[in-house]
This record gives sequence, C-alpha cells and structure tokens, in this order.
Amino acid sequence: MRQIANLPTKRAELFADYLLTLGIATKLDLDESSTTIWVCNEDHLPRAREELTAFEQNPNASCYKQAHSQASAIRQREQDDEDEYLERNEQFGNKIKKIGKVSQPILTIILIGVCFLLYAIKRSDETANPVLRTLLIDSGDRVQNIVGQKDNMEWVLVPDQLFADVRAGQVWRLFTPALLHFGMIHLIVNMISLLYLGMAIESRLGLGWLLALVVGLGVFSHVAQYLLAGGLATVDGRTMLVTSSNFGGMSGTLYGLFGYIWFKGRYHPEVGLRLSRSEVNWGLIWFMLCWIGALGPIANVAHAAGLLAGILLGAMPVPRTEDLP
Repeated sequence: MRQIANLPTKRAELFADYLLTLGIATKLDLDESSTTIWVCNEDHLPRAREELTAFEQNPNASCYKQAHSQASAIRQREQDDEDEYLERNEQFGNKIKKIGKVSQPILTIILIGVCFLLYAIKRSDETANPVLRTLLIDSGDRVQNIVGQKDNMEWVLVPDQLFADVRAGQVWRLFTPALLHFGMIHLIVNMISLLYLGMAIESRLGLGWLLALVVGLGVFSHVAQYLLAGGLATVDGRTMLVTSSNFGGMSGTLYGLFGYIWFKGRYHPEVGLRLSRSEVNWGLIWFMLCWIGALGPIANVAHAAGLLAGILLGAMPVPRTEDLP
C-alpha cells in the first residue's frame, strides 16, 4: 500500500470514489483538515498517479461527479458478497456439526501410527520383508530385496504381467505403498505434512471425506507411477513396459491433499480450507527439487499425478453437505 495524495476531505472522497470505479481500491486516512489517500495495490500506482494529475487539473469534471453513485453501488455489492460469504460459511459449518462431523483428527493419527509401525517393523526385523512386500503394488520372483534396498529398481514386464498380484485379488496393493517409507527423514517429512494437511481436511470435512481422498489419491498416484515412470522398451522384438514396484511413501497422496486444499481455498473458500501463499510456494519449490533429482530417487510421477488429481478435485463445486461422507 502506497500513499498517493493528501487532499481536502471532500475532494479526497470524490477522487477515491472515481478510482474505485476504475477497479483501484484505496484507503483514506482522515485528519482534521485533509485526507491522505493510499492505493492498496502497488501495481495500480502508475494509473492512479495519472488519474490524480487529471483530477487536479479539472476536479469538477462530470466523470468525477458521477463516480459517487457508481462507487456506492460497487461498495454495496462488495458488502452483499461479503455478507453472503459469511452466511454461507456459517451455514456450512452448522450443517457439518449437525451431521456429526468429528473435530478430532482420528484418521490422521491412525495413518501416522500405521506408517511409523510398519517402518519400525522393517527396521527391527529383516525377516518381515516378505510381509511388507505384500504391501507393494506388485511383487513376485522377478523382484528381490525390494523393501529398504536401492538395487533391483527396474524390470521388464510384458502386458499380461501388469498388476498380476492385483488381478489375483490383492487389491489392497493399489493403496498400501503409501504406508511404506524407506528412510527416517522420508517418514518424518511425510508425517509432518500428513499431520498438517490431514488435520485441516478431517477437522473441516470429517473422517469419511479424508478417507475417500487419501485412498482415491493414493491409488491414482500409485497406478500412474507404476505405468508411466519407466516407459516402453523393445526386447527381442516385443514391446514391453519398463516399470518397478519399488516405490512407497505418502508423498503422492500428500501432494494430492496439498492440491485439493490449495484449489478449494481459491475457488470454494466457503468450505474453510486454505493455504497461505508461502505454504503454496514452499510446496511447489519442494516439488521442483524432487523433480530435478536434488533430493535423490523420487517417485516423481506419483507426485505429479497426485497433485494434478488434487487440483482437479479442489476446483470442483462443493458437494452438498448431505452428500458428504
């Protein structure tokens, strides 16, 4: 916000009204004999100065006299919009309370506890690896030393081998990679993010809504990573998919929750979910650091897929409260 002029009060109010009709918001500081005009958005400062020069040359022009009624109408619309927003927000919160939404982040805490438990099992008992491997999106003879290892990252699959374990009935594998973490830093960073994002959604929309988002975003990001991360290869004249099930972590799901809150706050603020500009910037910076490989091997396709899905869901119209889980 920048000061632009100090004028007699009536003239200052008249000029502020005119600026408002041009889409330039101002703030007035009244003194005993004059009023200081501040331009709220510095991007509008050059235009405001041009208009000030014209106003000082001919303050009695008809455009300024007409501006008062136009500015009053604009302010009334803004006030009506604000009142409507507050009323909808209050109604939304009241309806959520009436249909029994929980305020405690029960699911968030359960997910964090499960992730820490599985990591502790992996660290304390190497014989548990076969059990933990049942949580990867795919496993079998072609995968060895997957859990906690950095080798054997890729193998080649013919089309009929895709989702072999899932098609055999182990459908939980589509989601459970989100619960596995391959390092303490990986785990802690993800759990801090889950605590923040999960609590925000669960406290506002409830356990069921968070569960649907976590499972849906997790499945979507894992399938994308499995199918798209490696690309295609030709082996012995056959086109095959280079892929790997050696990925895990909550990151794809978390980027989905991040995108959901980000766009829900932008397009549907009445829901009461929002991220600050600095939080959005840090989330995107972290995304880019992962993408360029600055933080080591990362399931970047899962990150991108989760973020895209979360953004699309966040931009969708707010469901009726009676349809919320």
